[in-house]
Amino acid sequence: MKLLIFIICLFPVIGKSQSKADTIFFEKSANNKIYLDNDYQKVFLNNSDKNKENYFPLYSYKSKYYLYKSCDSYNDKNILIKRNSVIVNMGETQYFNIVKRSRNITSFDLTNEDFKTKMEVKKVNRNTNIIKLNNLYFLVTNANKMKNFPIIVNDCKNEKVDEFKFDDLDLKTLFESIK
Repeated sequence: MKLLIFIICLFPVIGKSQSKADTIFFEKSANNKIYLDNDYQKVFLNNSDKNKENYFPLYSYKSKYYLYKSCDSYNDKNILIKRNSVIVNMGETQYFNIVKRSRNITSFDLTNEDFKTKMEVKKVNRNTNIIKLNNLYFLVTNANKMKNFPIIVNDCKNEKVDEFKFDDLDLKTLFESIK
């Protein structure tokens, strides 16, 4: 009987310690916290379009890939490919009309009021692609695959701080190696 009472009293303590997930912090100070999160719907609420061609950048840190929620929302990025247009959000949002789309739907001729450009999308694997736009390269995943990547969140509520430093990747070489 005493053993049963002991187990009943101990159960809530064990349950709490096992059910509460510890937050993994990369940095923590009075001005900001940089931590891992897996709730991509909460973190990317503003860009929650589940369109399979809504792409979000991936970043490498210690040879693992992450989504990133920046301290300054101006640094949040995504590329949304619609039927007749492409919306590129790289701090400032640019809208392009699709002038020509290749048969395999991986190459696009784009135009807007300011200029013409070309965009190409190449598949790296089932979760990642590389987008080349104006000789800039982005490793991306689409909105439907976001759940496959943890998120590094740079939370700076009081004042802006430097963005998290990621590994440099040679995306141009990778892009050119994909046929």
